[in-house]
Amino acid sequence: TKPVDVDELKVVVKKALEMSRLTREVQRLRLQVASEHEFPEIVGRSKAMGALLRQVQLIAGSDSTVLLQGESGTGKELIARALHQSSPRRDRPFIALDCGTIPETLLESELFGYVKGAFTGASTNKKGLWEEAHSGTLFLDEIGDIPLSFQAKLLRVLQEGEIRPVGSTKRIMVDTRVVAATNKDLKSEVRAQRFREDLYYRLAVVPLRLPPLRERREDIALLIDHFMTKYCTRTHQARKQLPSALLRQLMESPWPGNVRELEHTIERAVLLSPGSEIERESVVLDHVALDPATRTSDVQAITEAHALLDNVEREKLRQALVRTGNNRVHAAKLLGISRSTFYEKLKRYHLFDESSESAPLPPCSRRVS
Repeated sequence: TKPVDVDELKVVVKKALEMSRLTREVQRLRLQVASEHEFPEIVGRSKAMGALLRQVQLIAGSDSTVLLQGESGTGKELIARALHQSSPRRDRPFIALDCGTIPETLLESELFGYVKGAFTGASTNKKGLWEEAHSGTLFLDEIGDIPLSFQAKLLRVLQEGEIRPVGSTKRIMVDTRVVAATNKDLKSEVRAQRFREDLYYRLAVVPLRLPPLRERREDIALLIDHFMTKYCTRTHQARKQLPSALLRQLMESPWPGNVRELEHTIERAVLLSPGSEIERESVVLDHVALDPATRTSDVQAITEAHALLDNVEREKLRQALVRTGNNRVHAAKLLGISRSTFYEKLKRYHLFDESSESAPLPPCSRRVS
């Protein structure tokens, strides 16, 4: 038999001990997180997240309008859902709309509804999202993308608590809590006259700032563990191990795309690592400049892997839409992903049916829970 290399054995033992220590630490943090706040679906124990969740607990019971401000990928819809689930409205609808995906010509009918004969194709009356969210919560994502020409109508509804469907002369009283979100600096938008000042103050009754991931680095290991479990389970694989050196690199990365970028990185790594351990080559950080010493063949292989994965994912989305008759809500459920993630992927792969922009959006344009 081959003699034991003592130095090599020491390295193996050291790595095993380090992995064991990291595993115990993640488990300890997971238990601590569960006991620290009432939002088990929100992963984080940092001071920044603790302060945010305490504010959520304080304002959840009120009907005040909330404005969530933060960079893309910081989890604004997750916080909006936490506000709803912690409020007296928790058993009523939570309806979300990404204002950035709705053409200006359809925004009014989507939010306020329309009556039969209001326009070509309006063969029946249709409730708008505002009325559907009556007694519940309406989440208006990317509120900063709403056209200036529509902002006065939105302000009027917030002030008066009533809507008028397109084509109707009757007004409908609505009791709907509004939570809005934006990745823009709305104060700057106000100064640039792209956003109404009166609407800003009406929305920002309670402003909440969501911290970027670089301000909550102590949460990264927990998030990695959460996403690793999520995607290993979803793809019916045994739990994969993450080498300690790779974990350190991920924890030190700047993550300009925040939690969403981290999630996509782990999802991709799980798919591209066939063994029991996450492979270094499967973790591609889009925000990190390539090392000049990186071999051209390695770069090409990684690029080809990305392209292949994108093609597979795009085809899965397309097939889900076909199988559900282009119903986006049902397609998201079929794929086992959230509606917000499904919409992001549709936008990424240009799968929105542009022909539908000439007619009211189908029911799947909204996210209801």
